[in-house]
Amino acid sequence: AVVSTQSGHYGRVLLGLSVPVWWRYGVMYGGARLPLQRETSFLRAILPFAGIFTIGVGDSLAALVGHRYGRHKFPLSPKTLEGALANAGSQAMFIILLAPYLVWGSRSSLDFVLLVATVLSNALLEVYLRDIDNLLVPLYTTLTLHCFDSIARA
Repeated sequence: AVVSTQSGHYGRVLLGLSVPVWWRYGVMYGGARLPLQRETSFLRAILPFAGIFTIGVGDSLAALVGHRYGRHKFPLSPKTLEGALANAGSQAMFIILLAPYLVWGSRSSLDFVLLVATVLSNALLEVYLRDIDNLLVPLYTTLTLHCFDSIARA
């Protein structure tokens, strides 16, 4: 979860929240688009929010649900299946609720398949990472969305 007393934890959270924004507006397009300008690509539109939906929404709900209702632990991890499902489900719901405000036009079924693949894979990655999950999961999600956007637009 976001609140911790680990040394350097807050720096990793801050980087995890900001790297997707830097990637989207700096690396991908050289800062050519203004933030929150509506996109025509679903995956590209949600990319700057990867830190928010992975750390702020998914990780937080995973901790709450996993602690309260978690009964089925993953092998080699103290985290639970219930927490991981809450992680993926809350991320997907957040993105689906946010998307109409960011994207012009319709979204294809491929966009939703790629979205599900992204949130399931980053929820699973979250299960097996320990100390640097708040940095690596948003970075992984950013790169995954960037690659999937290239596939969807091809």
